[in-house]
Amino acid sequence: MAGRFTTIDGEESARVVIEQRSDIGFVLREGFRYRDEEVAIDFTVLPADLPVTDLATVPWYLRWFVPAYGRHSLAALLHDHLLENGARLTPPVDRVQADDLFLAALRDLEVPLVRRHLMWAAVNLETRLCLGGGARRAMQAWLGASLIGTITLLLAVIAGEPWLTMGAIVAPFAGSLLWWPQLRIGLVAGYGAAILGPPAVVVTIAYAIYWASERALGAFRRDSGDEPRPIWRPDLDL
Repeated sequence: MAGRFTTIDGEESARVVIEQRSDIGFVLREGFRYRDEEVAIDFTVLPADLPVTDLATVPWYLRWFVPAYGRHSLAALLHDHLLENGARLTPPVDRVQADDLFLAALRDLEVPLVRRHLMWAAVNLETRLCLGGGARRAMQAWLGASLIGTITLLLAVIAGEPWLTMGAIVAPFAGSLLWWPQLRIGLVAGYGAAILGPPAVVVTIAYAIYWASERALGAFRRDSGDEPRPIWRPDLDL
């Protein structure tokens, strides 16, 4: 990775070196640095700063769009560090600043334009939910409206209702008001939900079918005895 992400000494491009500790838990094994001299930004991320990380925190039903690791991994690790340790830095970094730095880091890593803005909107949503109070209630209302809008859009397209489809398409403009004063993030989030919502629903249904099949076959296997262990035969022609 070139650009503003470097090794601690600043001599080489940074790389992600991690050790897996659990299904989704990783430990950073090699630190890195993120520096932008134009705006006086200089952060060093050491292994001790991240006792455990899941890399990019992405819901399972959206990992077809943004995987847990990839081009964005260094930005995700930097964001984790700022959320975990930002209050102890000099000067301190709050969640809103960490989210904006996440977007800048994604741009530096050349994450595609739409994808990085959707990722930015996602971390802003989490921040607003964590703030509590009116911001949390606004986001809960937005999530409910987005779910209704996604289902409406799906049904409208299936039924061939152009006016209902158009209404579902322009609805994110109204929904963005719940993100006040950051209306731009609200628009990104709203249209992101419209784009990603329908396939996410399909993925959720498919996973539910898989999960039910797994449970049913697991129960059948317990009733019928141990599953035979496959034996490798070097002479078997597949």
